[in-house]
Amino acid sequence: MSFIVQYSLSIIIVLLLVILILVAIIILLRNSRIYSSSSEGENKSSKYVPLDKHKEILKKYEELQEKCDNIELNNFDISKFYELQDNYEKACVEIGKLKSKIDELTRDNQELDTLYKMSTRREEDTPPLKKQKRDSVPPKKDPQIVRYASFPRSAGSNSYFSDLTEKLADDSYFELIVSDDTNKAIFKPLDFMKIRNYDPAMAAMVTEGVKPNVASTILNIEPGKAHLDGKDWIIDKPAIIKLA
Repeated sequence: MSFIVQYSLSIIIVLLLVILILVAIIILLRNSRIYSSSSEGENKSSKYVPLDKHKEILKKYEELQEKCDNIELNNFDISKFYELQDNYEKACVEIGKLKSKIDELTRDNQELDTLYKMSTRREEDTPPLKKQKRDSVPPKKDPQIVRYASFPRSAGSNSYFSDLTEKLADDSYFELIVSDDTNKAIFKPLDFMKIRNYDPAMAAMVTEGVKPNVASTILNIEPGKAHLDGKDWIIDKPAIIKLA
């Protein structure tokens, strides 16, 4: 009896420990089942995407697509910009060349202006007597003078112009360029189409090509030649009129 009393306390403690261990094991098993079931549920639910989430993903995709399109447009604009920049640089080079040319012309003009001023200054410093002597030299006479004539006249086998005028008159049909140095002249009709049907006029001309009365175009006029004899200009060679 004393043995049971002596060891009863130890038995009770051992039993309590066994109970505690069993309770702990039960709790651990339960928690492990809950965790595995919750993990399984999460895995199953992760495969499912709600409708709102799907719409949100689509919206983000469209935004990304729009950004890509904008990037392509921006790249196009950038290439145009580089092309414009290249053209601008070429234009700057050309402008630089033109500016150099303008500077060169400006220098030349300044030099010419300086020379002109120096020449004017020398002229102003020239003594009056020398200036007067130089100014007293008569100008050279133009050896060629323009005169006008009416229809030529005939005497024997010769045709000639007479009564030349310095200014155009109503009966001026021929133009003569007279040389005072040689007393010779060349002549041509002023308006062939106007006088082509007059026989006296045709005494100073010959025609080539179509007949004068059907001609519509004058291709060429080769001037005639004349020389001065007294007061008359004798026709040595008639003017040649080429017609079509």
